[in-house]
Amino acid sequence: SALANGTATVSAQATDAYGNASAVVTDAVTVAMAATAVGDVHMLTYDGLRYDFQATGTFVLTRSTTPGDSFQIQIETSPYPINNAASITTKAAVRLGDDVLLFDPAAKDFVTVDGAPDTALGSASATQVFAAGKLVEISSAEYRVEWSTGETLTLTNQGYYLDTSVALGPHNGPGSVQGLLGPDEGQAYDFQL
Repeated sequence: SALANGTATVSAQATDAYGNASAVVTDAVTVAMAATAVGDVHMLTYDGLRYDFQATGTFVLTRSTTPGDSFQIQIETSPYPINNAASITTKAAVRLGDDVLLFDPAAKDFVTVDGAPDTALGSASATQVFAAGKLVEISSAEYRVEWSTGETLTLTNQGYYLDTSVALGPHNGPGSVQGLLGPDEGQAYDFQL
């Protein structure tokens, strides 16, 4: 069966070469399916719907519908420079509490915080803490934003465009988000005008 966001129970039992079985171990694990926007923008919604997004402009990739929750990611898409027949994600803006983080592969400073160059990072695995979460530099081309409410965004700088992967937190239920990645309440509701 397909995994869905939420909690799943996993049971395991080992058997050695002589046929001796161990005790069954059962544990509950949290499953957070990632939604993505990659390449010339191939989307995968929280509910597993795949589609291509070829518009250009500034769009809400995903945001919370819960009052007081600042979780929000916007993307800017531009024509694909090789053929102009598709679009790519050229910037991503993230609301992390009262702070705004901007990721722009074409800028001198790939990461800015509240409009100023981010000088707190610079080495692999560096972490910068904010009031509403943190920014982790995984490598010079990959960053992860972690909200204190549990959501995560992983951004990969592909040189002239960005790939993004977003996982919701444990408190995000169906309909708690909206945007290009859907409301997380079934594929039938992913495109609502």
